[in-house]
Amino acid sequence: MGCFIDRSRYQNGELCGPNIHNGPIYWQGPNTFGLIYQMSEKDSLKAFRYDVATHRVSETPLLTATGPLGRPPDGMPGGFSSLSANGNRDGIVWTSFPTADGQWNNAPGRMVAFDATTLATLWNDTETVNFAKFNPPTIADGWVIRATFSDQVLVYSLILSRRPFPLGLSRRISIDEKYLNYGGARGVLGVPIGDETPIQDPAGGIFRNYRGSVFALHGNMLSVRISVHTPHPTCSHPELGKATEVESSIYWSPTTGAQVVQGEIRNLWLKMDGPKGKLGYPIEDETMTPDGGGRTSRFQRGEIWWYPDKGPYVYTQRRTPQ
Repeated sequence: MGCFIDRSRYQNGELCGPNIHNGPIYWQGPNTFGLIYQMSEKDSLKAFRYDVATHRVSETPLLTATGPLGRPPDGMPGGFSSLSANGNRDGIVWTSFPTADGQWNNAPGRMVAFDATTLATLWNDTETVNFAKFNPPTIADGWVIRATFSDQVLVYSLILSRRPFPLGLSRRISIDEKYLNYGGARGVLGVPIGDETPIQDPAGGIFRNYRGSVFALHGNMLSVRISVHTPHPTCSHPELGKATEVESSIYWSPTTGAQVVQGEIRNLWLKMDGPKGKLGYPIEDETMTPDGGGRTSRFQRGEIWWYPDKGPYVYTQRRTPQ
């Protein structure tokens, strides 16, 4: 599950890893063996076979989740999981994880439901909300309860054909609500640097700008390049490192709702005339690329991808760039 770290370097483990920050969960499903599930930092959600007769756990994973929703970003702290099931049937692994490095920042995050027998993605919450470290979802009486660092608790229902339905997040939220979902002034967006401003276009859009700062150990916290000469903080030396200033915006329209654009992706998009340009309004917050190595934002008529070594560019093909 991880790489070898010499004992003399344990204090720098967050630069190596993957570390395990949450206990595994277990399910005795429809098979004659049990499954142990774990999402370590920098690693995919995996299921390991537990032999009930010999009490041995296989070192090789039996199942591995795939795709961007099956793996946390490079950084800390990985995912935190719970399981719901009807006895040995209908098993669902519920995993909450950050969509950016959550070690030194209040990072946004998602919750995903995986089929416990295949680790295929069943559902994910499409609304980004500040990730609460070390808090697996709570499951009781047909409800899934998710803690956040956004001064709110999210509750989901399991009633209709195992398909979860998020209460209160089915409508298009406002700019203020999106800002609070990101943790307000304590989150990665920081503080507003202006009022909500009409775009004065046929779509009837508005926007608001923000300025914040982040400590980033990796190139996937945001679409912002960090100097290679910047010292990295560690658990034993948290005073090291230098915060990087980041400008972000939340754009809203009646059609697209409120979405966050940030960093170098935002800069390129604004150079292309923003919502009035060929890409149109953002339709999703900035998030990881499918391969986990960069950042991406989706717009009405295209995407912008970003990698630390390439910077931002308009992505025109639906495949992972080589």
